[in-house]
Amino acid sequence: MSLAPAIARPWGAARPWTCVLCRVQPQRRSYVKSHDLFKLNEKELSKNKPNPRLSPSQQRDRMDALHRSQFLEASYKNKITNMNAKDAESIIKDFLASSNPSGTFMQELAKKNFITVRELTVLGIMIMRIPNASKKPEWIPSSKHPEISKKLLLACVDSGDSLAATHICSAFQLASSKTHGKLNVVEEVVKLYSQTDIQRCRRALDKLIAEGDPEAMTVQGFFYEQEGKMQLARDLYEKALPLADRKYDPKAPPRAPAVDVIGPWNALGYLLLADSSPESQKGAREAFEVGALEADDPLSYYHLASFYPTSSTEWWKYMSKAAASGHTDAIWQLGNYYLDNVNTIIPNTEMGRSLKWLLTSKPGSAKKYAMEWFEVGAGFGHKPSMMKVAEQAEADGDFQRAGDLLYEISQNPPFGEVEEWPRLVMEARVRLPRIAAKIPQIDPDKEIRIN
Repeated sequence: MSLAPAIARPWGAARPWTCVLCRVQPQRRSYVKSHDLFKLNEKELSKNKPNPRLSPSQQRDRMDALHRSQFLEASYKNKITNMNAKDAESIIKDFLASSNPSGTFMQELAKKNFITVRELTVLGIMIMRIPNASKKPEWIPSSKHPEISKKLLLACVDSGDSLAATHICSAFQLASSKTHGKLNVVEEVVKLYSQTDIQRCRRALDKLIAEGDPEAMTVQGFFYEQEGKMQLARDLYEKALPLADRKYDPKAPPRAPAVDVIGPWNALGYLLLADSSPESQKGAREAFEVGALEADDPLSYYHLASFYPTSSTEWWKYMSKAAASGHTDAIWQLGNYYLDNVNTIIPNTEMGRSLKWLLTSKPGSAKKYAMEWFEVGAGFGHKPSMMKVAEQAEADGDFQRAGDLLYEISQNPPFGEVEEWPRLVMEARVRLPRIAAKIPQIDPDKEIRIN
């Protein structure tokens, strides 16, 4: 069972939020994934020359300090963090001056700067996210930001901050489940932390569980599942279920781009779905109902819809909720529903009354509405949706856009990842030369332009 949608919009994400279809209505979302908000100029490092007055390590430190200041200040101005670059740099300096920072030291450091340990955790996560140019002169050492982030987060783990422990452990779990997609933060965390570090975090999780932390229970439950201890995992999920917060709290501490923990209702639902017995299936449905109807969790809505026939209003309502939250599988299913099933709806039924606005629209409205959902899916990089949009673009004579989309579909996934739709990739590569030949002033043997 894929955990990737939980990262796209987890139950703990900031709300209120806007439906993804509404977001693309005024100005259609580009089907090419946007770049990160912060990106270093690749030429920036190459312009640096060896300074005879400084060692390569000292030059690297200066460059890191500059990049760190720019990144953290931009994060602060964009309201991703609550700490400006000047204050952050002062904290980092004090932290690095300590030879062996303990949990007590982190609490004292937080108190000294009139902040919480959680904000130190957020700082550690943000330092890890500082981009580094992919090409650098050989004489320049690697950035020290990953090591700084690691030491800072592990010290926050020792101080008892739950976000530090769940961030590190959740990244390992996602990496082992092979469902993290293009979440670079997962790969970075896995490369940086050893098994000894993970055991250190798990011991911290045990302490948090004793204090009644539902996220710690959920994360530790995943570890038990991976170890085959299903009953222990189930016990933790069921214990976390009534403790988990089911409402958005605008005053909650910031999470930054941390690896999120899915709700215990989804964890329990996944575990029970694996058992085909009627009792387990009933329990899974009840768990997803808690997540959907009480916590407004899009992942729960998606799985709850699967318990109903596609002809029911419940399926349509729950799948629409999941799709509007950005769940790509729900977007795909809903788009196909409008494309293929609308003509089978009987007007006087409950479903007919729910979709009266569509049934009484102009001919072709259902297909147009379906294509709008496929456009949204394409914007998230969902290759089946991209293929639907490419086919429509070709039918409309927009060969440039069809070619651009086919080129995106034909690309291999990043190194180490498995292609989810290999047949679509092969199909796109076969169709691409034919489409490229129809685009004026484009050489079919050359790379298709990506807008």
